[in-house]
Amino acid sequence: MNDNGRQHVYIRYTEVWPNGMRDALFARLKSNGKFHCDSDAGYVQKARLESTMPVNMRERLATEGVKKYYARDDEATHESTLDGLPKKVLDDGDEDINNQLWDLYGAWPTTSAPVRVSTKLTWPLPFSQVHALLMGVGWSAEDIEAMETALFHEEDSGRRDGCGAEQVTWPDIQHVMRKAVCKSGRGDEWTQELEAAYSALTQKIRLSLKIERHKLAGLMKGSWRMYCKPLDDDEFSYGFIVGSVDDKNLTFTAHSRAEGRYKIEDGRLEYNNSNGRQHVYIQYTEVWPNGLRDKLFARLKWNGKFHCDSDAGYVQKARHLITMPKSVEQKMGVEGVKKYYALDDDALAD
Repeated sequence: MNDNGRQHVYIRYTEVWPNGMRDALFARLKSNGKFHCDSDAGYVQKARLESTMPVNMRERLATEGVKKYYARDDEATHESTLDGLPKKVLDDGDEDINNQLWDLYGAWPTTSAPVRVSTKLTWPLPFSQVHALLMGVGWSAEDIEAMETALFHEEDSGRRDGCGAEQVTWPDIQHVMRKAVCKSGRGDEWTQELEAAYSALTQKIRLSLKIERHKLAGLMKGSWRMYCKPLDDDEFSYGFIVGSVDDKNLTFTAHSRAEGRYKIEDGRLEYNNSNGRQHVYIQYTEVWPNGLRDKLFARLKWNGKFHCDSDAGYVQKARHLITMPKSVEQKMGVEGVKKYYALDDDALAD
């Protein structure tokens, strides 16, 4: 209502309860995000926007004028009972936790030779070194103790065999932090929404993506094999050669191994070192004689491999030739290698 320029807002609605009660409510909204209801049932009812309250639930429950809004609502006050990593997630918030994890990822050393843990090559650390890295990204002693408890002492059916004080891997950290986020009140399952909020915790973020800037051009140049599986056709393979890399402008030129089979255009690289992550993104377009133009995007790995996102929807994986066995027998006999020569026997002699 704006009679006489008064700018008043009136709220009317009816609460319908399972016991059959219908309570018609009328209120005047205030500029501070509050309203006091006139209730047909005769109840005293006051409402307040949660955004006007302290962020931390413990503060809400300790603040006069606020705690009454949570009287006998155990579900809403669940977070007040949290401790350990779930409490840290709740206290710091999604954005800060995600940034802290990216900082930890960036600080994790990968310049030494990797070791095989389970089926993957990676860079495990003793917890004493993880402790130092966590201090470096701003975690308190209490927070670090909570991480240690989550890694080694909590009952956890998903814990990696071998995870212990002498060997902690980046996926171990991801695992316990995903659990902590869920326990902070997000439900039992890791969802796409959480995946978007916590980019550092996605499974595809591995230490194998970290590449020192000065190694980029050398890693890109040379002969590559590409494995391709169309959506509705048989798998095949082909080769391409990266002839030059402009290390300053981060562009590259490349061509098909078999002359005239297809062309490569618009070769571009991006070096993303936010939070020290050292990631390399590859983009280029394959131009085929049938008119298909397939734009590819990939993250380069330290070991001379990349997995493409293809506009055409194909499964495409590339591997540098220098990482392949030398003999024809090994190329066709080693799992993880022979697919790169599918339907391209002529290339086996390379």
